[in-house]
Amino acid sequence: MRLAIGEETGLRLGEVCNLRVQDINLEMQTVLVGLPNKTMRERTALFHEKTRKYFEAWMAERDPNCGHDFLLHNNRGGRCTQTTIHLEFRRVLCIWERTGKTKANDTGLDTFNFHRLRHTMASRLVNGGADAAAIMSQGGWVATGTEPIDG
Repeated sequence: MRLAIGEETGLRLGEVCNLRVQDINLEMQTVLVGLPNKTMRERTALFHEKTRKYFEAWMAERDPNCGHDFLLHNNRGGRCTQTTIHLEFRRVLCIWERTGKTKANDTGLDTFNFHRLRHTMASRLVNGGADAAAIMSQGGWVATGTEPIDG
């Protein structure tokens, strides 16, 4: 679920951690990205079938008695944090876990950063023919980085 939503929506890790169950609209295939977030602007991000599939699977296994309405929780029922998710991805996807001193897997990535999924989302939109405005909207970018700096 975490990987799919990052890949298809381009949400930042903190935005994923802040999602509540009611922020997911399966019918419209949208995610409400509420406040707080980096740009301090609410937005709606679109998702596709992979997120839908894993959302439905997660909701079937999610503990309804976890005591909160955040979408994700850890194995103790507590809200997932950015650190928890980051470390879990490193444990599963990378050869070296945490500081590079503990071998997690015999094969895998040297390193992984959730932010990489924003780049994947943007690249896929570009390759699919999306214009800059659509990509910026999906990713929650408010500036292209090419605007002149005043002052």
